[in-house]
Amino acid sequence: MNNPGITEVLFSLILVLVSIAISRFWKINVEKDIAIGSVRSFIQLVAVGYALNYILICSQPG
Repeated sequence: MNNPGITEVLFSLILVLVSIAISRFWKINVEKDIAIGSVRSFIQLVAVGYALNYILICSQPG
C-alpha cells in the first residue's frame, strides 16, 4: 500500500493556501470555509483510512 508522505501532504497544503490567496485577491471572502473544509476532509480521510485498514486486517484469515 502506498501511503502519502510528508511531501505529498505539504504539497496539498500549498494548494489550499494558493486557493485561499486567490480568494483574498478576488475578495470572495471564503477563506474560512476553505480552511474548515480542508481540515474536515483531512480528518475524514484519515478516519476512513484507519477504518478500512482495520476492516481489511480483520478479514484476513489466520
